[in-house]
Amino acid sequence: MSKSGSASLVLAGALLAWALWVGAAGGTRGLGAAEFVRERAGPGVAYVVHGLYFGGFAIGQAVVVGAAGEFAGSGPTAYVLGVAVLLLAAVLAWAGVTPSPAVRSARTVVVLALAALWWLSPRSLSLDTGDSFPGGALLLVVPLLFAWVGLESTVPSLRSSPAAGTLSVVLGLAAPALLYVVLLSPRDAAPPGGQAGETVIGWFAALVLASYCLTNLLAVGARWRHLCPEATGAGAARGPERRGIAVAAVIALAALSLAAALDWSVALLLLGPGTATASIYALLALSAARRPRGA
Repeated sequence: MSKSGSASLVLAGALLAWALWVGAAGGTRGLGAAEFVRERAGPGVAYVVHGLYFGGFAIGQAVVVGAAGEFAGSGPTAYVLGVAVLLLAAVLAWAGVTPSPAVRSARTVVVLALAALWWLSPRSLSLDTGDSFPGGALLLVVPLLFAWVGLESTVPSLRSSPAAGTLSVVLGLAAPALLYVVLLSPRDAAPPGGQAGETVIGWFAALVLASYCLTNLLAVGARWRHLCPEATGAGAARGPERRGIAVAAVIALAALSLAAALDWSVALLLLGPGTATASIYALLALSAARRPRGA
């Protein structure tokens, strides 16, 4: 098994223990991570959670557009394409363009299809799985953790039905964990294929990632309201969201440029959002040890 595959298994086991611990404290489903923390540790810690979300997702967009650039080009061209994807997504997010639910559902199917294609033909998409990542499997757990963003807000309560809740947690973790292990496991490179076909697939994958960057920038823009509540209100319209989108885009551009200048891999750049995600999970675990205020 590859180093990244081993790290994925270690992470899945740790997340299972974490989810059972948080679930025993009442879970986050229906509350969200920030509200769960607010009820137990106060608004100050909840504010930190919002900040970690914002910073993690902002740097994460550098990873998204960086990968998009590498799929569609190589060398300096990949960086230029990544910047172009980021600017396009930022402009669309600023204008309030939102992918429809149908587009989001289709996008998920397309991502699974691209993952299957990459598994069958590694040459179809250029992607660093992390085996070149410095350090052992335990350090690689940090960037891989970003792939589990979303779990922290959907942990069910184990109080009313421990057996059913535990089964839900186990099944919810097993499927993606197995998928990650399969995708990250080593396999022989496929024989050279048609250059034209690989180019089309690369550009198509870049387009899909651009749509994800758009969705994520809209999400961090909404998160900005929690970080700057004084800027919200009935008359504020989309001003706060737009400022959040602009700040996130600047952070992503800076991270992408730094990675290009230092020749960092995607896995190494993921240390930023991975660390933010790990911090959120740690705050949730610590908050789970406390009773809700007023209880």
